[in-house]
Amino acid sequence: MEPLLRIRDIQRLIHEQELNAQLKQDYFLKLVEEIGSLANTLQADRDQLSGHYPFQGTGNAKQIDTDLAAILYYLLALADVYGIDLEERILQMISRNLLETTNQNTNRGFMTKIVESRDEKINVQEKSSPLTKEAFAERMKEAVQAVHGCSVSLIEEPQGFILYNQYGHSWGQVSIYERKLSINLELYPGRYQLHELARRLELPERRRGRESSFTFRTTEKTPPYFDSLDITLFQDYFSLENRERMENLLVLINEAAQHSDFKYRSTSR
Repeated sequence: MEPLLRIRDIQRLIHEQELNAQLKQDYFLKLVEEIGSLANTLQADRDQLSGHYPFQGTGNAKQIDTDLAAILYYLLALADVYGIDLEERILQMISRNLLETTNQNTNRGFMTKIVESRDEKINVQEKSSPLTKEAFAERMKEAVQAVHGCSVSLIEEPQGFILYNQYGHSWGQVSIYERKLSINLELYPGRYQLHELARRLELPERRRGRESSFTFRTTEKTPPYFDSLDITLFQDYFSLENRERMENLLVLINEAAQHSDFKYRSTSR
């Protein structure tokens, strides 16, 4: 069985074999042309738009297959010309949409949990009130475990949990203290920049005192081969006014989990 290619792998193949940054206008025109071809094919067979699948009798299925493949090719070519990691952006969109859907379904509350108590399932609607640091830690745990292969291991001193990727390598820790929540993440080297993290987290760089903040350190050309992100959150962070910031942080943690498999490569050097 041949190994499956990820979107990033296909984009890299296009870059290595055929990509020419000087032809970005041609790539754009070809993309528009292929989208037009797909539109014409779909328009020619209205039954397919009505949901009569699979395609039979008209031969349109093969043409649609060809058009979609061509659209993906030129889309990836354009993304590479502009230095865009399309796989990462798609994963970000999926994560954000999932979180937005969760919030919409909970009537502007933070979430509805399904709590299993023996043979009963009880719907628990969290009130629209500030979260505790413990409750937010649970949401971070869920964001990590939502990624295939990722898991957590509970610890007692300090209370919290360690984050593991699909290969069983740890890549972070969440610690709950009396007055603060500490998040320590090991990130794919070079994936994030300081200004990007500051914008997304909406937190100041590390300061003294009891103010929520973060610290970001990039790796050198020697071990440990990962960038470090340390976030300290005090109770005032978990207010209703900060709900969007908290959701952005959950998206970031989910992204980090999706790319945490780099620890397998870094530990095998």
